[in-house]
Amino acid sequence: MPSIMRVPVAPVAPAVRRRPWLVCAGLLALAGSLTAYWLSVRWHPRYFSMIDTRVYLASAAVLLRGGRLYALHVTGAHLQFTYPPAAAVLFSWMPVVGLGWTKVASTAFSVLALIGCVWLTLRWLQVPRSAALGLTGFAAAGLLWLEPVQATLHFGQVNLFIMLLVLADLARRPRWLPPGLLIGVAAGLKLVPAIFIVYLAVAGRTRAALTALGAFASTVLLGFAVTPAQSADYWTHFAFDTGRIGSVAHVSNQSMLGLMARLAGGEPAARGAWIVVAAVIGVVGVCAAATLHRAARDVAAALTAACTGLLVSPISWNHHWVWAVPVAVALAHHTWRARSLPAGLALLCWLAVFGSGGIWEVPRSFGREYRWTGWQIIVGNSYVLAGLVAVAVLALEAAGTVGQVSDRTVL
Repeated sequence: MPSIMRVPVAPVAPAVRRRPWLVCAGLLALAGSLTAYWLSVRWHPRYFSMIDTRVYLASAAVLLRGGRLYALHVTGAHLQFTYPPAAAVLFSWMPVVGLGWTKVASTAFSVLALIGCVWLTLRWLQVPRSAALGLTGFAAAGLLWLEPVQATLHFGQVNLFIMLLVLADLARRPRWLPPGLLIGVAAGLKLVPAIFIVYLAVAGRTRAALTALGAFASTVLLGFAVTPAQSADYWTHFAFDTGRIGSVAHVSNQSMLGLMARLAGGEPAARGAWIVVAAVIGVVGVCAAATLHRAARDVAAALTAACTGLLVSPISWNHHWVWAVPVAVALAHHTWRARSLPAGLALLCWLAVFGSGGIWEVPRSFGREYRWTGWQIIVGNSYVLAGLVAVAVLALEAAGTVGQVSDRTVL
């Protein structure tokens, strides 16, 4: 994968800016894509099961009744609530409106978050507003069909919303919000974004990092204010219990621990080596992100931190990899600006990995992952391998920027 943001960003050519057809065509493309998605849901209602949304609703209902939040088992899969208590507070509107409207609202929020993430990435890349309007429509229309995005919609997950919070914070939109605030809130709802707090600290953005920590602490205090006993249970036990979440070795866990567990024949055999590998990847990735930030390559820095967080997290389900969306946008932008064939090939490979759903074409479940050979190992771990390549390339890019001085003030 070629470096992202190697070429200085320049405005879109005036000829593009003056063509209103770009905006209209983008909106039509997006409308067509959303219509196709709606039809797929109508024809295959199981795509609208939204099993995680059912867990969210049930957890909020239990919380409102004063029940045991972490003793909950929902649906035939006996799923448990695995988020911090503050997330259950956030979901408290769901029992009020009922399951049907919750599904509709959750889907609408996710689609709007997808569009918002594409828009923010394009504007962060300094694409002019008028061109970004049309390009957002085209990009969102296509990226809607990436497997992690489809999985997020299918399960009724909150990944796109979490990613929107992080991108909005790092891109400083809206600018009146204190930097770090939205990242702290995102980490308080789902722990994986906490990698961005570390990134802010290492990048020298001390004030933003402290703000993020303060916002995160506020979500923890909110949980204690609503349900002190269950908050204590979560932060002392349940937050560290990966067994509650699911099988670490299942193909859907596209993290380094998942990859190593599949190769080693089980999580216990892999955990010791994983701690060392995850620590190395974490240090390299966060330091590379910080270096890219200091070189004024903030988009590359954010994507490096995101991929690093997904790799080192014990659990990174396939739907957590919605960060494939801004990576694809950045690669497409770099391909167009630099007229780069390697960047274009990298974009095609990236879209093939995250758009094909290839991870579901290998033997899976009931321990079949332990018997993979040859191409099955590559395809079954393709998200992890793509993330490793991305972090490695961006780390090399960061190494090449050492000694460069940014011409801006670090916030």
